[in-house]
Amino acid sequence: MRSGLAPAHRVRRLPLLLALTLVPLAFLAGCDNINNPPYPSAMRYPLREDPLVLTPPKNTILFPFAEPPGHLEQTVAKIPGIEGGEGKLANPKELKPADRDELRKYLEQTFGSPAEPIVSPEDEAVQKMATDLGLDKATLAAGSKLYRRHCLQCHGLTGDGRGPVGPWLQPHPRDYRQGLFKFISSDPEADTPIGKLEQARKPRRDDLHRTLVVGVDGTSMPSFALLTEEELNNLISYVMHLSLRGEVEYVITNRAITGLDNDVPTEAEGLLQLLIKRWKFSNDNPINPKTSAPPANESQRLESVQRGYDFFTSAKVGNCVSCHFDFGRQAQFRYDAWGSLARPRNLTEPVYRGGRRPIDLFYRVNGGINPCAMPGNKDEAQVWDMVNFVQALPYKEMLPDDVREKVYPKHHGDEKKLAGR
Repeated sequence: MRSGLAPAHRVRRLPLLLALTLVPLAFLAGCDNINNPPYPSAMRYPLREDPLVLTPPKNTILFPFAEPPGHLEQTVAKIPGIEGGEGKLANPKELKPADRDELRKYLEQTFGSPAEPIVSPEDEAVQKMATDLGLDKATLAAGSKLYRRHCLQCHGLTGDGRGPVGPWLQPHPRDYRQGLFKFISSDPEADTPIGKLEQARKPRRDDLHRTLVVGVDGTSMPSFALLTEEELNNLISYVMHLSLRGEVEYVITNRAITGLDNDVPTEAEGLLQLLIKRWKFSNDNPINPKTSAPPANESQRLESVQRGYDFFTSAKVGNCVSCHFDFGRQAQFRYDAWGSLARPRNLTEPVYRGGRRPIDLFYRVNGGINPCAMPGNKDEAQVWDMVNFVQALPYKEMLPDDVREKVYPKHHGDEKKLAGR
């Protein structure tokens, strides 16, 4: 006969099981170095050995899919051999041993190590700007720990996007080292004295914050919304640090191999000042549309969608269909600035990697997406019309009748209808 009591041997084991379970949990909760360990103090950032993508091929790639998992390096290596593509690479392994040693020493003195990241402690002007951007030593040390725990496996030790699982993901995790990012809201029209306009644009801290909190739809980048605001800001600072370090290494390596000046100062200290000014300038100059009110009624919305369709398909205005062929359904792959294969978005599916809010779409259309050669549009009224069209595009019933017939033709063999022309 069974009673409601547990057998004696099970009762005797209960305190031991509780101790084995709860004591370690209590220990972990109270010890930051166990819960969030730092990098080993002896670890150093390695010098870059993978090719620098100087110019990605300009032509489309007639592949039915992106490169197979694990083949990123092979895809990048093919760039110079693509006929008519004009792609160029530079191999860091061509650096002379003395130049490599000098570069390694400079980067370590300027940016520290994974366990103790810094930004040019000897340069007071840079230190002031770095502190204003949240790149002080304490913040970077905290961000380094969080990055090791949450980001290293995909984005890699140096932020190269080649962590242990990075090459096996499609699309690949972002490589920060060229200072290039896709989804940014810094104003492309701001009057900047700091170099070429497309080079000057960096993501704002708000952009990196949005990516961390929301994630990136359609990719392996998850949301980290459960982190505290302090933790998020620490991570943002460390990502900026890795990007600064990587871009300095990229430019110096490029100059040493090719002799190109890249429109930047020739001395390393001047280069760092320029790059950090670009980060600060971009952070301080967001895109601020003058109007953002949605259409007042359904009639106005349909008129806006119609205009957006006209702009999207016009060769004289947007000519968006030249890349988003068949509104993205038949878009071809092409190389992006990192040397990986990317495909223009299929806009008939409501998956927006840069954010789905109207303002997010405005940022993309107005500012463009430079690493993927997507140009921007300066006309704010046209941009809002295209935003309204793109938002309606996946939903047939939200389109005007004549637009619906062109976007979703009954007979898909009609090429003119498929191209939206």
